[in-house]
Amino acid sequence: NLILKDLLLDHCDRISIKNNIGTIHFTNGNYVEALKCYKQALELNRLLMPNDSITSSMILNNIGHVYNELGNYLQSIKYHRKAFRIQKKFSTKNDIEFATTFNNLGVAYSCLRDTFNNIGEIYLSNGHSYEARINLEKALEIRLKSLPTDHPTLSASYSNLGCAYDRMGNSGKAIEYHKKSLDISLKSMPKNHPDLATTYNNMAECYSELDDLALALFYHKKTLKIRLKSLSNDHPDIINSYSNIGSLYTDEQKYKLALKYLKKAISKSSSATITKNYWLVYVLI
Repeated sequence: NLILKDLLLDHCDRISIKNNIGTIHFTNGNYVEALKCYKQALELNRLLMPNDSITSSMILNNIGHVYNELGNYLQSIKYHRKAFRIQKKFSTKNDIEFATTFNNLGVAYSCLRDTFNNIGEIYLSNGHSYEARINLEKALEIRLKSLPTDHPTLSASYSNLGCAYDRMGNSGKAIEYHKKSLDISLKSMPKNHPDLATTYNNMAECYSELDDLALALFYHKKTLKIRLKSLSNDHPDIINSYSNIGSLYTDEQKYKLALKYLKKAISKSSSATITKNYWLVYVLI
């Protein structure tokens, strides 16, 4: 600041000094002060060097970095885009500045999509299905623009959206998203991966809600098959699978088969609900 006072008001070194002070603040984690300095440098650049596109694009990128660190990803994208538009006019696609700005935009978009997804998952876990769907769809929209169509991250997005639609009572739409998730997972995961079992289980629950007991049973059995190979014998998910299959056989009035699976569930669990279901079926036989 002492150096700044010693320079003439219109001296162009003021821009560089302000920008450098901003970078020092940024490096030290003082993002609010960094933002203040960078914006002052940008304003000085506008007043003193209006035709200097290289410096302005550099400062714009710096501001974008600060907003990214502050978690304001939309603002980060805004400033990186401004830098990109300037560089597009004066740079070739092979220029390092051009490549850097592309990377900056990629990082900002990545943070933004992760933020939308994280917010969506929080809403989902708290039972706010509508808000979850809105945020998860925003995350998916960004991911579809930046990732290959068979990227595993897209599988997670489709799965989350499937769960959101299921909790909203739209089982048909939920199945569509779970199938998309499954298509990707089958290409990228081992055939006995627990996440595949989770997807099969989600689909089974949706078909059960649609009273398609045959498909519900089919997917619950696929779930159980994977869980038996990938989890310990007394894992709660295995107990749930036995119980789910037993309940479906009860609904189909196949009581001996229902008793078989409920007996396996009850042997591994002290759940009052499973015990009650077992004895209800036992009485029916």
